[in-house]
Amino acid sequence: MHNFGKRAWLLLGMGLLAVPLAAVGLAYACTGLATVSSNPGSGAPGDTVTVTGKGFAAHDPSDVRTSPAEIRLDTQSGPVLASVSPAGGAAGGSFSVQITVPQVPAGDHVLMATQNAADGRPAYGTPARQVFTVTATPAPGPAAAPPPAPAAAAAAQPAAPAKSAPSSSTGSSNAAALKKAVAKCNRKYSKKAKTSDGKKRVAKSKASCIKKANARYS
Repeated sequence: MHNFGKRAWLLLGMGLLAVPLAAVGLAYACTGLATVSSNPGSGAPGDTVTVTGKGFAAHDPSDVRTSPAEIRLDTQSGPVLASVSPAGGAAGGSFSVQITVPQVPAGDHVLMATQNAADGRPAYGTPARQVFTVTATPAPGPAAAPPPAPAAAAAAQPAAPAKSAPSSSTGSSNAAALKKAVAKCNRKYSKKAKTSDGKKRVAKSKASCIKKANARYS
């Protein structure tokens, strides 16, 4: 009977100890892992992408006991692409932040969201990972040719034919012919008229004759 009593107390103690341990295990089992996603799921270097996270610990910038979530690519120790404070309360540790796709080789990469606990170690359920595809940057199109300079455009136009200057022999012969024509007009209308009207007609005819000679041999 004495041994039976000791065994009963031992079993009862183990049962009481198992209750809190089961509660702790159930709490961890009900705690979801942190998740991260991106929209869109791919992009070229320099593109802007929206990163959304859930299941992180709430962060209060004024509380040193909490820490923000950090977005990286491929490694937990790589350059930080963005730092964001997960919301608390009903939001359940969610966040949304924009990042710029870094200059990395095209192909599949791992988008990572990390967060440290108060002891500086990774928080439970982190880091969160999501595959992100980096596409190649489009090659620039051919540059448009600049418009031709004014001087080049003028040079491209055919030059107008130059007027040939009259030769000296032609000018001399025209002058001599004009002189003869004027002298002929003077002889032709040298007869003096008797009336004033007649004199006017003779002078008018003489002037017309000399004008025609000038027009012909100038």
